[in-house]
Amino acid sequence: PKNFHKPYLEQSTRPGQIKGLHRKIIKNMAQHPDLPILVAFDTFTAHNDRHPGNLMYDEKSDHYFAIDMECTFNHNIAQYAYALFKRMIQGKENEARLSTEEINALAVYQSTLKKLIAMYPPDVIFAKITKARCDAGIKDHEESAETEKVGRQIIQDNYNSCKQVVAILNILFKIYDPQL
Repeated sequence: PKNFHKPYLEQSTRPGQIKGLHRKIIKNMAQHPDLPILVAFDTFTAHNDRHPGNLMYDEKSDHYFAIDMECTFNHNIAQYAYALFKRMIQGKENEARLSTEEINALAVYQSTLKKLIAMYPPDVIFAKITKARCDAGIKDHEESAETEKVGRQIIQDNYNSCKQVVAILNILFKIYDPQL
């Protein structure tokens, strides 16, 4: 469609790539009101594979939709967002200041993270994963105890990092608008 923008939103954890949230993603988030919400969802679920092939746009409704959530809860990707915002606050990011549109997108990103943090603490996520596993008929096997332990730790760590992201964004916003 003529209005379609193929945004780059991948918060990668792959070697040789910029890890997690970075300026290019923030710039793309500012292009459409759905995108900061999708990026926040990916940050919260530690989804590190949001590429144009699993992002759909519906011209009629003017909305983006995300599909393919296979790569969730494998890494603490929220820690990279926190590190980026910390570098920005310290003036260590050698890039231009954020635009008003980017700040507004980050405000939606933060608001979405706050809602997800409140609605889905780690115990709720663990329960939903356990239920889905049971509903799918997946039985425990030898490796499942260790896999579950690692998964629970990643979910907990990423959740804690999301809380840090929300807090540090408050500091960043005050730099852009001291009245806050």
